[in-house]
Amino acid sequence: MIKSFYAALNATGPLALELFLGYLLMRMKILNKQEIGTLSKFAFAVLLPFTFFNSMRGANFAADINLVELTVYIVLTFLFVFVGWLYGIKMVDGLNMKAPAMQAMFRTNCVIFALPIAKALFNPSELANMILYMALVIPILNLLSVVFLATYGEDTNSIKLGVGDMAKTIATSPVILGTVLGILWNPIQKFIFVFPASINRVFVDLGTMSTILLLITVGANINLENIKNYGKDVLKFTGVSMVIKPLISCFIMLALGFKGAPLLIGTLIMGTPPPVATVGMAIAQKRDGVFAGLLVSLCSLISVLTLFAFIFCLGSLGFVNYK
Repeated sequence: MIKSFYAALNATGPLALELFLGYLLMRMKILNKQEIGTLSKFAFAVLLPFTFFNSMRGANFAADINLVELTVYIVLTFLFVFVGWLYGIKMVDGLNMKAPAMQAMFRTNCVIFALPIAKALFNPSELANMILYMALVIPILNLLSVVFLATYGEDTNSIKLGVGDMAKTIATSPVILGTVLGILWNPIQKFIFVFPASINRVFVDLGTMSTILLLITVGANINLENIKNYGKDVLKFTGVSMVIKPLISCFIMLALGFKGAPLLIGTLIMGTPPPVATVGMAIAQKRDGVFAGLLVSLCSLISVLTLFAFIFCLGSLGFVNYK
């Protein structure tokens, strides 16, 4: 139990501190919204591909990729796409609040929250399914978010998502870019050429830096000033998204015989908060951006506690052993 407690603390503690640092820098006016936006774009577009490149270039695909586990993660994700749609239709009253709630339910910030926790708890070989899941699923969820935002609201737009637009969205995703480059470099690294230690260290540092900077930008964007106007809706959503959703996912995976890293990684994927991009997309489609911002802010704060609880409980109950 003590080992599980320290494992949970060591995994979630840095997330909490980096979120708080971003929040503090914003409130002390050391950073402003424009600088945070620039920092976020830089971390996402330039640094993030290194995270996925580093993970995939050293993977042993024959041993590390488990198609059954990967399939379960994907099926659970699209189950919650349906749940998110149903939740928005039945549980959210404001017309311009429906689509932000829908996309916030099924979009999870795996890259910033789940991946660093998994890296802290497990060996790199145990993360291959998670990396491949993010490369396959995140671009599709982004496209579904656009569809829902365009469909549900006071002023609905005609959806103009052609095959070319979809292909461009997927091809330009930093997650896809880093993963594909890592897969292509994998046989080169194994049989032809290995980066010198100095260059390898730079790649690793750049990948680590992306997570830190993105967490700081999430913390800087935390704002609960308008929660009084949306309190009931935001608290209800947070409970469903941050507690019930990962709990149901965890029980399903346990029933399917999951244990160890695959069990916790699946729970992390389903239990992380919606990304900050949820807010920007809602505003762009003239939906309730304040509501979307509150969902992201409160879920980001609560997730530190809920993820800690899942890591601690699964370890204490003997379902997961940490390195």
